[in-house]
Amino acid sequence: MNGRCDSSANGRCDSTASGNRTSPGSARPTSTDARPTGAGPALRPAPGEPNSRSSRAFLRWIESGGAATPTGATSRRSSPATSDREESRAGVTVRRTPSGGRVARTWGELLITASTMVDGSRTYELRNEADRDANPAALDRLDRLRDLRDRIRFDDEGEFRPLRSAPTLPTGWYCPGLDGATLARAVETVYPATITDWARECEGSLDVTHFRVTADRQTGIYDRVAALDRSALDAVVRTCCVDDACLKRRRWEYDDKESVDVPRGNGTFPCREPCSMVLERARESVVDGSSDRGVDR
Repeated sequence: MNGRCDSSANGRCDSTASGNRTSPGSARPTSTDARPTGAGPALRPAPGEPNSRSSRAFLRWIESGGAATPTGATSRRSSPATSDREESRAGVTVRRTPSGGRVARTWGELLITASTMVDGSRTYELRNEADRDANPAALDRLDRLRDLRDRIRFDDEGEFRPLRSAPTLPTGWYCPGLDGATLARAVETVYPATITDWARECEGSLDVTHFRVTADRQTGIYDRVAALDRSALDAVVRTCCVDDACLKRRRWEYDDKESVDVPRGNGTFPCREPCSMVLERARESVVDGSSDRGVDR
């Protein structure tokens, strides 16, 4: 793979290897990608463009028709008028939706809808993709990041979500009228660091940490995960890193020579490093001693 975004029919973002931005240490992990609740800024439009390169690339991707589409991403475009206008910006061809037009894309379980106003400005709405056709009147309007952060802590059954990227995002809410910068903050509230990791993967600059490197730097009760061999790690990955457990697409392997014998997944955004859930399951596997060949002796 060449580390470049492929704009061909499959729309895949090709590069090699990744995982979460967290690097669990000796403390027992209780929530992957957890963030303090706090007050948080308001989810209201504010003037100005996103101030990060990755956020700007993300917005271009949302609005694009011919630019790269990462693995697992989908789009739906509706326009009441003629064909889109195309313009070139920073080497990326962007299709501009005519006034009144809309573009919708999914990001994990999120549905992001971009609307172009008569004056040419754009506004964005965020909701669960499962609520794609729901009337806003039937959904709870969330106007603050604090409200969004609190809402996504639990699934629809009221169960705590220790892993932000698990496919258990609750339904029944929406965040309307966002500008680009606020949208990026809201998306990363739901899926932390995913925009940055996705953009780096598309550029071919994603830094990947394989399991052995992560395991070897653990201390305390987690230092024993370094004893886990490749075959035992396969079992852990089948539990933690498949599509029905995590929406990220695994880019890390056992080490830089041995691959994990489990599909990477079809997620839109990459996983650049084993997360705390993987390390905890690996620790349990070593402690249980479920397989003699699963632990190096």
